Amino acid sequence: MQKKSMQNNISKIELMLFFIAIAAALTGIYYLGPSITGFVIKEFSYTEELNLVVASSGNYTLQLENAGELKSVKIDGRVTNHGKARVYLESNGVRHLLFDSAKLEQSKPTSNGSNLITAFVVKDDEKGKGNENKNETKPLQEGFGTLVTKNQTDEDKKKSNKKPKWSGDSEFIINGTTAINLSQYFTDEDGDSLLYSADKVEGIDVLINSDLAAITPKLESNFNTTITFTASDGLDIKSHAVSLFVIINVPEKIITNITEPINTEPVNSTNETINEINGTNEINATPDNATEIMPINKNVTMNKTITMSLSYKSGTIYDANDNGEESINGAVDLSVEGAKFSWDADGSKLCTRWEIYNIEEDSLTKFCNGNNDCCAFFDLAPKSANWNDIYYSVFNKDGAGHDNIISAQVVYYDVNLSIDALRSEIYYSNWNNLSVKFFEDETQFFDMCLDTCALKGLNKSRYTLIFEIENDAVLRINKIKYEVLIDAVNAPPVLLRNFTAVNIPKNGNATLNLSHYFADPDGDALIYDYYKTMGIYILFDSDTAAIIPDKGTEGISFTYLIANDSENYVMSNLFMLNISVEPEPTNFTPSGTFGTFEIRGKEDNKLAVIDILGNLNIKGALIQNIEPLADPDDFALQNSSGGLNLVVTNPEGNMLIKGSLNENQSLNPTPNSFIIQSIAEENLAYVNSTGSLFLKGILKENVLFG
Repeated sequence: MQKKSMQNNISKIELMLFFIAIAAALTGIYYLGPSITGFVIKEFSYTEELNLVVASSGNYTLQLENAGELKSVKIDGRVTNHGKARVYLESNGVRHLLFDSAKLEQSKPTSNGSNLITAFVVKDDEKGKGNENKNETKPLQEGFGTLVTKNQTDEDKKKSNKKPKWSGDSEFIINGTTAINLSQYFTDEDGDSLLYSADKVEGIDVLINSDLAAITPKLESNFNTTITFTASDGLDIKSHAVSLFVIINVPEKIITNITEPINTEPVNSTNETINEINGTNEINATPDNATEIMPINKNVTMNKTITMSLSYKSGTIYDANDNGEESINGAVDLSVEGAKFSWDADGSKLCTRWEIYNIEEDSLTKFCNGNNDCCAFFDLAPKSANWNDIYYSVFNKDGAGHDNIISAQVVYYDVNLSIDALRSEIYYSNWNNLSVKFFEDETQFFDMCLDTCALKGLNKSRYTLIFEIENDAVLRINKIKYEVLIDAVNAPPVLLRNFTAVNIPKNGNATLNLSHYFADPDGDALIYDYYKTMGIYILFDSDTAAIIPDKGTEGISFTYLIANDSENYVMSNLFMLNISVEPEPTNFTPSGTFGTFEIRGKEDNKLAVIDILGNLNIKGALIQNIEPLADPDDFALQNSSGGLNLVVTNPEGNMLIKGSLNENQSLNPTPNSFIIQSIAEENLAYVNSTGSLFLKGILKENVLFG
């Protein structure tokens, strides 16, 4: 009876707040009505390809695809280091200086010492003109309670927190499964522990375990792609996109590190003794004068290996800093001299295969140095008789372009087809590769502007670019970037779907991805607010909302969210926040019958929790469709074949599953499943025999447990 009375009171409160929220919304619409349907002036940014090569003074008619009041013009390109080049934007006889090669000297060089520079610095007060109130949020009509625009304490925390940073390379060569230690690239000045994640990329599998990202190619050909890594310190996140150059080298006609006759099937083990050819003790083609068949290399064991590491040759005048980067008039020297052999290898029987892959042209050039027969085995003629000759890579030599990947492999080839001493020993090292880049005797620039950084009074679609070229300078303009003000109808944000009740553990928190609930038809960035309720705060970071109750708060509250595009706003439905004490977990039995299920680490820290609604919260990230591996301290579910179906890593809280995730399911567990039930014996989740995870509710990753 008491429970029913409490539910009636909650319903009355919810209904009252709902009508108050509707009244506030209607009042806001009344006051803001004209801006919902009226025209507004909006600033748009555009980029157009020009691809101009300017070697002499002259004019060029610039026809912009998007007309409006021109606010700024910038260009990307390259210019030779000799001579001078200037570019003016001309309109109605008035010239505005856009580019001056002499001004590039005022820009800072990059950290690697090359002559690649970024944008010429523009003063903030110039760039910000006409845009001061771009991100202001319009106040809503006051109603019952208080509408919070920001919480000072939480803002102070974020202001004092230093976001993670990325430093170092943004290009990686992937040759087979490659591990990248993200802790060597992401840093946090506060010393906070970082949690890493990566987006899904077609053609590769990514497994993140602690600080290591293991990248495995799935395709069988060379390709380039990009991947975005993200680091979070619990308050802020930093995402960084890197380029991956995936090299798949499958040697043709090579038998892996074994000694065996030519044209025979490979033996099963590297320690097996060869006694046969083609399964018999006979050679198919026997000389006329042969009266008996000779055995071939009896009792030869195969434990010979070649270890090779391709390197930039140090201590020379070429590529003096040994980073594989030189001008088009320079050279990069590479060496295989560090190759090591597990036996006293005869150097006259060695060769080195080289491959030069031109990334820009997507072309591959092959050649060989060393033993003639060894090279011929790969249908190549030796360019040099010495297998360990230094290779000097020069622009346009062997197909090299501006951006290349050079690979090498050392091979031992000892084959004798004489009937008196018939043998075949072929061993090879793994492929190794290095990046080699050549840059023009030019300076590259991005987002370059001088007098055109902030423009006024220009409202045309056609302008003239005037070029002044001196002393044989060559200017290349790749892109032009411009901002214009255009009259446009501003479409208000929309609510994609209603919020349902959010369950929050006492002294815990919950996160929501607001991009699943709000959208803006114009693509405007949305700013979020919320209806404040006693003892509960909501922090926003981009499209993520973190709902954080005060310590000790429990019970039921209601709130709604507001999405604002700086012109208009939309309100969500009123939804419930249920803050309750989580039932203590019981020791689970093989049938999986218990209350709320928790997985805790060695320090008694929560790694994963399934609540009474069937929602799964995990401390780390979910990784699907892999063969899980577990350490002794990890939580693991084993399948009937002895493998693992599910692993929760300790202390990271990442969940690895052999199969896939299925959310919002009507649960009907299949045979041999691990079943998780509530105290009322209601199925909340299960892991089936093939390692797929089925949830009654949804998954939330990267949860900060209290």
